[in-house]
Amino acid sequence: MRTCPVTPSPAPSPLAPVALAACFGAALVLTTSVVSAQQPPWVSPIPTTLPQPWATPPPVPQPPQGVPQPVPPQAAPPPTIPTRRTGGEMVFLYGAAMGYGALGGIWMDSVAKITNPGPAVVAPVILGVAAPIGVYLWDSYDRFRPGVPSSIATGLALGAGEGLLISAVQWQFTREQGKDWSFASQTSATLATTTGGGVGGFFFGEWFRPDPRGLALVASGSGWGALAGTLFGAGVSGKDWKDAGSVGALVGYNLGMVATGVLATQWTPSWQTQKYMWLGYLGGTAASSVVYLFYIGSDQDPKGGLIANSLGGLAGVALAAIFTAGLSDQPGQAKEFKPPVEVGFSPTPYGGGVMTAHGSF
Repeated sequence: MRTCPVTPSPAPSPLAPVALAACFGAALVLTTSVVSAQQPPWVSPIPTTLPQPWATPPPVPQPPQGVPQPVPPQAAPPPTIPTRRTGGEMVFLYGAAMGYGALGGIWMDSVAKITNPGPAVVAPVILGVAAPIGVYLWDSYDRFRPGVPSSIATGLALGAGEGLLISAVQWQFTREQGKDWSFASQTSATLATTTGGGVGGFFFGEWFRPDPRGLALVASGSGWGALAGTLFGAGVSGKDWKDAGSVGALVGYNLGMVATGVLATQWTPSWQTQKYMWLGYLGGTAASSVVYLFYIGSDQDPKGGLIANSLGGLAGVALAAIFTAGLSDQPGQAKEFKPPVEVGFSPTPYGGGVMTAHGSF
Protein backbone atom coordinates (compact mmCIF):
# COMPACT_ATOMS: atom_id res chain seq x y z
CA MET A 1 0.00 0.00 0.00
CA ARG A 2 1.30 3.30 -1.08
CA THR A 3 1.63 5.90 1.46
CA CYS A 4 1.39 9.63 0.63
CA PRO A 5 3.69 11.87 2.45
CA VAL A 6 2.06 14.35 4.83
CA THR A 7 3.36 17.88 4.65
CA PRO A 8 3.13 19.66 7.95
CA SER A 9 1.16 22.99 7.95
CA PRO A 10 3.15 26.09 8.58
CA ALA A 11 2.85 27.84 11.94
CA PRO A 12 0.50 30.92 12.12
CA SER A 13 2.19 34.26 11.65
CA PRO A 14 2.34 36.47 14.70
CA LEU A 15 1.13 39.46 12.52
CA ALA A 16 -2.20 37.83 11.62
CA PRO A 17 -4.22 39.33 14.49
CA VAL A 18 -2.81 42.77 13.75
CA ALA A 19 -3.75 42.46 10.12
CA LEU A 20 -7.26 41.34 11.00
CA ALA A 21 -7.75 44.32 13.33
CA ALA A 22 -6.48 46.68 10.70
CA CYS A 23 -8.95 45.32 8.16
CA PHE A 24 -11.86 45.64 10.61
CA GLY A 25 -10.93 49.24 11.44
CA ALA A 26 -10.71 50.18 7.80
CA ALA A 27 -14.14 48.71 7.15
CA LEU A 28 -15.61 50.66 10.11
CA VAL A 29 -14.11 53.93 8.90
CA LEU A 30 -15.43 53.32 5.41
CA THR A 31 -18.93 52.57 6.66
CA THR A 32 -18.97 55.69 8.83
CA SER A 33 -17.89 57.87 5.94
CA VAL A 34 -20.68 56.58 3.72
CA VAL A 35 -23.36 57.19 6.36
CA SER A 36 -22.07 60.69 7.10
CA ALA A 37 -22.15 61.54 3.43
CA GLN A 38 -25.87 60.71 3.29
CA GLN A 39 -26.89 63.03 6.22
CA PRO A 40 -27.40 66.83 5.84
CA PRO A 41 -24.75 68.97 7.44
CA TRP A 42 -25.55 70.21 10.95
CA VAL A 43 -26.21 73.96 11.18
CA SER A 44 -25.98 75.79 14.45
CA PRO A 45 -29.13 77.88 15.38
CA ILE A 46 -28.93 81.57 14.68
CA PRO A 47 -29.34 83.48 17.91
CA THR A 48 -32.24 85.97 17.86
CA THR A 49 -32.21 89.17 19.81
CA LEU A 50 -35.59 90.35 21.15
CA PRO A 51 -36.19 94.13 21.16
CA GLN A 52 -35.65 95.59 24.56
CA PRO A 53 -38.34 97.82 26.05
CA TRP A 54 -35.78 100.58 26.48
CA ALA A 55 -34.62 100.43 22.93
CA THR A 56 -34.89 103.70 20.99
CA PRO A 57 -37.79 103.61 18.47
CA PRO A 58 -36.99 104.28 14.86
CA PRO A 59 -37.33 107.92 13.84
CA VAL A 60 -40.70 108.98 12.42
CA PRO A 61 -40.36 110.46 8.97
CA GLN A 62 -41.24 114.14 8.99
CA PRO A 63 -42.92 115.91 6.08
CA PRO A 64 -40.88 118.51 4.27
CA GLN A 65 -40.89 122.05 5.58
CA GLY A 66 -43.47 124.44 4.18
CA VAL A 67 -46.10 121.79 3.53
CA PRO A 68 -49.37 122.47 5.50
CA GLN A 69 -50.05 119.84 8.09
CA PRO A 70 -53.48 118.16 8.17
CA VAL A 71 -55.49 119.01 11.27
CA PRO A 72 -56.41 115.87 13.21
CA PRO A 73 -60.15 115.46 13.79
CA GLN A 74 -61.33 116.68 17.16
CA ALA A 75 -63.68 114.55 19.19
CA ALA A 76 -67.04 116.16 19.86
CA PRO A 77 -67.45 117.28 23.45
CA PRO A 78 -69.83 115.17 25.49
CA PRO A 79 -73.34 116.64 25.89
CA THR A 80 -73.76 118.67 29.01
CA ILE A 81 -76.35 117.41 31.46
CA PRO A 82 -78.05 120.24 33.36
CA THR A 83 -77.83 119.95 37.11
CA ARG A 84 -80.16 122.80 38.06
CA ARG A 85 -83.77 123.55 37.30
CA THR A 86 -84.55 126.49 35.04
CA GLY A 87 -86.32 129.68 36.00
CA GLY A 88 -89.21 128.93 33.66
CA GLU A 89 -89.90 125.71 35.55
CA MET A 90 -90.14 127.60 38.83
CA VAL A 91 -92.53 130.16 37.34
CA PHE A 92 -94.79 127.32 36.24
CA LEU A 93 -94.58 125.73 39.68
CA TYR A 94 -95.27 129.03 41.47
CA GLY A 95 -98.43 129.46 39.42
CA ALA A 96 -99.57 125.90 40.07
CA ALA A 97 -98.82 126.26 43.79
CA MET A 98 -100.85 129.47 43.91
CA GLY A 99 -103.82 127.69 42.37
CA TYR A 100 -103.39 124.73 44.71
CA GLY A 101 -103.38 127.04 47.75
CA ALA A 102 -106.49 128.84 46.52
CA LEU A 103 -108.19 125.48 46.02
CA GLY A 104 -107.32 124.54 49.58
CA GLY A 105 -108.89 127.76 50.82
CA ILE A 106 -112.06 127.13 48.83
CA TRP A 107 -112.22 123.64 50.30
CA MET A 108 -111.94 125.06 53.81
CA ASP A 109 -114.79 127.49 53.10
CA SER A 110 -116.97 124.71 51.72
CA VAL A 111 -116.36 122.46 54.71
CA ALA A 112 -116.95 125.32 57.15
CA LYS A 113 -120.02 126.37 55.11
CA ILE A 114 -118.89 129.98 54.83
CA THR A 115 -121.22 131.65 52.36
CA ASN A 116 -120.48 135.32 53.06
CA PRO A 117 -118.26 136.52 50.18
CA GLY A 118 -116.18 138.76 52.44
CA PRO A 119 -114.87 136.14 54.86
CA ALA A 120 -114.90 133.50 52.13
CA VAL A 121 -112.00 135.11 50.25
CA VAL A 122 -109.69 135.17 53.26
CA ALA A 123 -108.61 131.54 53.25
CA PRO A 124 -108.09 131.28 49.44
CA VAL A 125 -106.01 134.48 49.42
CA ILE A 126 -103.86 133.50 52.40
CA LEU A 127 -103.21 129.96 51.17
CA GLY A 128 -102.81 131.14 47.60
CA VAL A 129 -99.93 133.36 48.74
CA ALA A 130 -98.49 130.94 51.28
CA ALA A 131 -98.16 128.03 48.85
CA PRO A 132 -95.71 129.76 46.45
CA ILE A 133 -93.73 131.04 49.43
CA GLY A 134 -93.50 127.49 50.71
CA VAL A 135 -92.24 126.34 47.31
CA TYR A 136 -89.61 129.10 47.34
CA LEU A 137 -88.38 128.10 50.78
CA TRP A 138 -88.28 124.45 49.75
CA ASP A 139 -86.21 125.28 46.69
CA SER A 140 -83.88 127.48 48.76
CA TYR A 141 -83.25 124.73 51.31
CA ASP A 142 -83.02 121.82 48.85
CA ARG A 143 -82.61 122.91 45.25
CA PHE A 144 -84.99 121.18 42.86
CA ARG A 145 -83.40 118.95 40.24
CA PRO A 146 -84.05 119.57 36.55
CA GLY A 147 -87.53 118.56 35.46
CA VAL A 148 -88.93 118.18 38.97
CA PRO A 149 -90.65 121.61 39.31
CA SER A 150 -92.42 121.34 35.96
CA SER A 151 -93.33 117.72 36.75
CA ILE A 152 -94.94 118.73 40.05
CA ALA A 153 -96.82 121.58 38.38
CA THR A 154 -98.04 119.31 35.59
CA GLY A 155 -99.16 116.73 38.15
CA LEU A 156 -101.13 119.35 40.06
CA ALA A 157 -102.86 120.52 36.90
CA LEU A 158 -103.68 117.00 35.74
CA GLY A 159 -104.92 116.05 39.21
CA ALA A 160 -107.22 119.05 39.28
CA GLY A 161 -108.65 118.07 35.91
CA GLU A 162 -109.21 114.55 37.18
CA GLY A 163 -111.18 115.79 40.17
CA LEU A 164 -113.31 118.12 38.07
CA LEU A 165 -114.18 115.34 35.62
CA ILE A 166 -115.08 112.93 38.42
CA SER A 167 -117.36 115.53 39.97
CA ALA A 168 -118.92 116.29 36.59
CA VAL A 169 -119.69 112.63 35.88
CA GLN A 170 -121.20 112.17 39.34
CA TRP A 171 -123.35 115.25 38.90
CA GLN A 172 -124.47 114.20 35.42
CA PHE A 173 -125.77 110.81 36.58
CA THR A 174 -127.30 111.81 39.93
CA ARG A 175 -128.65 115.33 39.50
CA GLU A 176 -132.15 114.21 38.56
CA GLN A 177 -132.48 112.01 41.63
CA GLY A 178 -131.19 114.75 43.91
CA LYS A 179 -128.24 112.58 44.97
CA ASP A 180 -125.49 114.67 43.48
CA TRP A 181 -122.57 115.65 45.69
CA SER A 182 -122.55 118.79 47.72
CA PHE A 183 -120.08 121.52 46.96
CA ALA A 184 -117.96 120.38 49.91
CA SER A 185 -117.80 116.85 48.50
CA GLN A 186 -116.88 118.13 45.06
CA THR A 187 -114.07 120.34 46.38
CA SER A 188 -112.89 117.49 48.62
CA ALA A 189 -112.61 115.14 45.65
CA THR A 190 -110.85 117.77 43.55
CA LEU A 191 -108.40 118.64 46.33
CA ALA A 192 -107.62 114.96 46.89
CA THR A 193 -106.89 114.26 43.22
CA THR A 194 -104.88 117.47 42.89
CA THR A 195 -102.74 116.52 45.88
CA GLY A 196 -102.25 113.03 44.47
CA GLY A 197 -101.25 114.51 41.14
CA GLY A 198 -98.67 116.77 42.74
CA VAL A 199 -97.16 113.92 44.75
CA GLY A 200 -97.12 111.67 41.71
CA GLY A 201 -95.53 114.42 39.66
CA PHE A 202 -92.76 114.82 42.24
CA PHE A 203 -91.83 111.14 42.14
CA PHE A 204 -92.18 111.04 38.36
CA GLY A 205 -89.76 113.95 38.09
CA GLU A 206 -87.27 112.49 40.57
CA TRP A 207 -87.29 109.12 38.85
CA PHE A 208 -87.31 110.06 35.15
CA ARG A 209 -85.98 113.67 35.21
CA PRO A 210 -88.36 114.49 32.36
CA ASP A 211 -87.78 117.15 29.78
CA PRO A 212 -90.40 119.95 29.90
CA ARG A 213 -91.34 119.00 26.36
CA GLY A 214 -92.16 115.49 27.53
CA LEU A 215 -94.42 116.88 30.26
CA ALA A 216 -96.16 119.06 27.69
CA LEU A 217 -96.76 115.90 25.67
CA VAL A 218 -98.45 114.28 28.69
CA ALA A 219 -100.67 117.30 29.23
CA SER A 220 -101.55 117.39 25.52
CA GLY A 221 -102.27 113.66 25.54
CA SER A 222 -104.80 114.05 28.35
CA GLY A 223 -106.47 116.84 26.39
CA TRP A 224 -106.63 114.82 23.18
CA GLY A 225 -108.00 111.88 25.13
CA ALA A 226 -110.69 113.95 26.83
CA LEU A 227 -111.86 115.54 23.57
CA ALA A 228 -111.82 112.29 21.64
CA GLY A 229 -113.59 110.48 24.49
CA THR A 230 -116.31 113.10 24.65
CA LEU A 231 -116.96 112.89 20.90
CA PHE A 232 -116.89 109.11 20.89
CA GLY A 233 -119.19 108.81 23.90
CA ALA A 234 -121.64 111.26 22.43
CA GLY A 235 -121.56 109.40 19.11
CA VAL A 236 -122.48 106.04 20.60
CA SER A 237 -124.92 107.43 23.16
CA GLY A 238 -128.65 107.03 23.19
CA LYS A 239 -131.13 109.74 23.94
CA ASP A 240 -129.01 111.84 26.31
CA TRP A 241 -125.57 112.27 24.80
CA LYS A 242 -124.27 114.07 27.90
CA ASP A 243 -124.21 110.90 30.00
CA ALA A 244 -122.02 108.90 27.65
CA GLY A 245 -120.05 112.01 26.70
CA SER A 246 -119.05 112.71 30.30
CA VAL A 247 -117.97 109.12 30.87
CA GLY A 248 -116.07 109.12 27.58
CA ALA A 249 -114.29 112.31 28.61
CA LEU A 250 -113.17 110.81 31.93
CA VAL A 251 -112.01 107.54 30.37
CA GLY A 252 -110.26 109.25 27.45
CA TYR A 253 -108.58 111.73 29.78
CA ASN A 254 -106.96 108.95 31.79
CA LEU A 255 -106.09 106.80 28.79
CA GLY A 256 -104.43 109.74 27.05
CA MET A 257 -102.53 110.67 30.20
CA VAL A 258 -101.19 107.15 30.74
CA ALA A 259 -100.36 106.53 27.08
CA THR A 260 -98.43 109.76 26.59
CA GLY A 261 -96.84 109.39 30.02
CA VAL A 262 -95.31 106.08 28.98
CA LEU A 263 -94.38 107.53 25.58
CA ALA A 264 -92.67 110.53 27.20
CA THR A 265 -90.21 108.21 28.99
CA GLN A 266 -89.00 106.92 25.61
CA TRP A 267 -89.46 109.86 23.23
CA THR A 268 -89.23 113.62 23.68
CA PRO A 269 -90.87 115.52 20.82
CA SER A 270 -89.75 119.04 20.08
CA TRP A 271 -91.98 122.04 20.58
CA GLN A 272 -92.30 122.25 16.80
CA THR A 273 -93.46 118.65 16.59
CA GLN A 274 -96.07 119.18 19.28
CA LYS A 275 -97.35 122.27 17.53
CA TYR A 276 -97.97 120.23 14.39
CA MET A 277 -99.52 117.45 16.44
CA TRP A 278 -102.16 119.87 17.67
CA LEU A 279 -102.67 121.12 14.12
CA GLY A 280 -102.95 117.49 13.06
CA TYR A 281 -105.66 116.90 15.63
CA LEU A 282 -107.67 119.88 14.42
CA GLY A 283 -107.11 118.96 10.79
CA GLY A 284 -108.05 115.31 11.32
CA THR A 285 -111.22 116.27 13.15
CA ALA A 286 -112.20 118.69 10.40
CA ALA A 287 -111.34 116.31 7.55
CA SER A 288 -113.40 113.52 9.08
CA SER A 289 -116.45 115.79 9.06
CA VAL A 290 -116.94 114.83 5.42
CA VAL A 291 -118.86 111.86 6.80
CA TYR A 292 -121.84 114.12 7.46
CA LEU A 293 -122.39 114.45 3.71
CA PHE A 294 -123.51 110.85 3.68
CA TYR A 295 -126.23 111.62 6.22
CA ILE A 296 -127.99 113.92 3.77
CA GLY A 297 -131.28 112.29 2.83
CA SER A 298 -130.72 109.47 5.32
CA ASP A 299 -132.92 108.60 8.26
CA GLN A 300 -129.89 107.75 10.41
CA ASP A 301 -129.00 109.91 13.39
CA PRO A 302 -126.11 112.18 12.29
CA LYS A 303 -124.86 112.07 15.85
CA GLY A 304 -123.03 108.92 14.86
CA GLY A 305 -120.68 111.06 12.79
CA LEU A 306 -119.04 112.16 16.02
CA ILE A 307 -117.36 108.74 16.12
CA ALA A 308 -115.56 109.62 12.88
CA ASN A 309 -114.55 112.98 14.33
CA SER A 310 -113.16 111.27 17.39
CA LEU A 311 -111.02 108.81 15.45
CA GLY A 312 -110.07 111.36 12.80
CA GLY A 313 -108.57 113.70 15.37
CA LEU A 314 -106.43 110.95 16.88
CA ALA A 315 -105.34 109.83 13.43
CA GLY A 316 -104.26 113.39 12.66
CA VAL A 317 -102.15 113.47 15.82
CA ALA A 318 -100.46 110.20 14.91
CA LEU A 319 -99.71 111.26 11.33
CA ALA A 320 -98.35 114.62 12.42
CA ALA A 321 -96.11 112.93 14.97
CA ILE A 322 -94.72 110.55 12.34
CA PHE A 323 -94.05 113.16 9.67
CA THR A 324 -92.62 115.82 12.01
CA ALA A 325 -90.74 113.60 14.46
CA GLY A 326 -87.40 114.82 13.08
CA LEU A 327 -88.05 118.52 13.70
CA SER A 328 -85.80 120.12 16.29
CA ASP A 329 -86.01 123.29 18.31
CA GLN A 330 -83.73 126.28 18.12
CA PRO A 331 -80.49 126.09 20.13
CA GLY A 332 -81.15 126.84 23.76
CA GLN A 333 -84.89 126.29 23.41
CA ALA A 334 -84.89 122.55 24.08
CA LYS A 335 -84.55 122.59 27.85
CA GLU A 336 -85.90 126.02 28.58
CA PHE A 337 -89.55 126.04 29.53
CA LYS A 338 -91.38 129.32 29.04
CA PRO A 339 -94.94 129.60 30.33
CA PRO A 340 -97.47 131.12 27.95
CA VAL A 341 -97.98 134.12 30.26
CA GLU A 342 -95.30 135.83 32.37
CA VAL A 343 -96.13 138.40 35.03
CA GLY A 344 -93.71 140.98 36.40
CA PHE A 345 -93.81 143.70 39.04
CA SER A 346 -91.51 146.70 39.38
CA PRO A 347 -91.66 149.62 41.86
CA THR A 348 -91.96 153.22 40.68
CA PRO A 349 -89.87 156.12 42.00
CA TYR A 350 -93.06 157.86 43.16
CA GLY A 351 -94.30 154.98 45.23
CA GLY A 352 -96.44 152.04 44.35
CA GLY A 353 -95.56 149.74 41.52
CA VAL A 354 -96.37 148.64 38.00
CA MET A 355 -97.46 145.11 37.13
CA THR A 356 -96.86 143.87 33.60
CA ALA A 357 -97.92 140.72 31.82
CA HIS A 358 -96.67 139.39 28.52
CA GLY A 359 -96.66 136.12 26.69
CA SER A 360 -97.12 134.33 23.40
CA PHE A 361 -100.20 132.53 22.16
